This record gives sequence, structure tokens and C-alpha cells, in this order.
Amino acid sequence: MADLVEGVSSLQGATDWWASVGLLMLIATATIAVLTVGAQYMSIRKGRELNRAQNALAAAKDAELIKRDTRTANRWLTTEDFKSLETAMGKFSGQPVEVVVFPVNFESVAIADLIHGILANAKWRVGLSATRLIEPPQLPTPAGKMSLMVQGLYIRSSGDYASRTAGRALYDALSTTVASGGYDPEPIPGEPRVFVLVGDKPTPLSVWIDK
Repeated sequence: MADLVEGVSSLQGATDWWASVGLLMLIATATIAVLTVGAQYMSIRKGRELNRAQNALAAAKDAELIKRDTRTANRWLTTEDFKSLETAMGKFSGQPVEVVVFPVNFESVAIADLIHGILANAKWRVGLSATRLIEPPQLPTPAGKMSLMVQGLYIRSSGDYASRTAGRALYDALSTTVASGGYDPEPIPGEPRVFVLVGDKPTPLSVWIDK
């Protein structure tokens, strides 16, 4: 009898122990399942965040490349710009103009010849081509003659009404394109004319700010 009681007690303890082990394993399995689902969810979420971050980085790099290309690209006028300027400047046909370029380099000469061609087609009185200068032009100022070097364009005219009107119109028209520059209202002494100096390509202010 005592042996049977002891045996039953032993079996009861073993059964309880294995039941506890089974319960713990069930809890562990459930916990692992929850963690697995959570890990999968976080993996998907972080993958989406990584994809967005990579897309944003790629867009930023593209924007920087475009910005850099804009800084270094040569000035030029599209076919639409050319036709629009030619039409606008045709209102001043017969206007004497002097187109010069300094410093002489491929980019500056190209844009100077392009502007010269537009004015020639608009029937302005132009020379055979834009004049290449070997030194900065000397222009009269209230303080005397001044050597002039510019970035972009410099436009100035004589004091007669026709030249002042044509010069200002040319400046306004070119300001809407990549060939923008400055207009000097101080009249040039001498015969009626519009004076156009094509200087070096302007350095964007953003280049200095970025540095």
C-alpha cells in the first residue's frame, strides 16, 4: 500500500512537471511566434523607410548634379529665344550697335556672335561680327575713361532717344534669357549707337554661399 501511494505521488509529480514544461514550451512558442511577426513587421517597415531614404538621397544627388551643371554650363539661347529676340528687336531696325567681347574665350565669343546674329537679322546696323578685344574697353565716365571688365553683359547707349530706347529694350529682352547682364543709363558721348560688351560667364552667388 505504501509503495502504491509513493508510486502514485511520484507519477503525479512527474505529470505536473511535464505539464509545466509543456505549458512553458507553449508560452515560449507563442512568444517566439509573436516576436517573429513583430520582427517581420519591423523589417517591412524599416525596409520602406530605407527605400524612402534612398529615394530622397538619389533625388538630392540629382538636384546637386543639376545645380552643378547649371553653374558650369555655357550660356546659350534656344531657338525660341532667338526667334523671340529677333522679332522684338526688329522694331528698332536701322539702329547702330557695337558688339564687343572681352575676355576672348570660346564661351564668351559664342554668345557674342549669337547676339550679333540676332541683331543682324533684326536689321540693326552691325559690323561683320562681334569685335574681339585684346584688352578691356575704355569707356568715358564723369571721372574720366575707365577700363571695363564685366561678368555677363554690359549694355549702354548714346544719349539720343532712339538709341536709349533700343538699348533698354535689348537689355530687357536679354534679361529673360541666360544672356542677362547690366544696363548703364549713363549716356556714351559721340555718334548714336548701342554698345554691348559680352564679358565672362557670371559666377552664381550660390557658389560663394555654398562654400
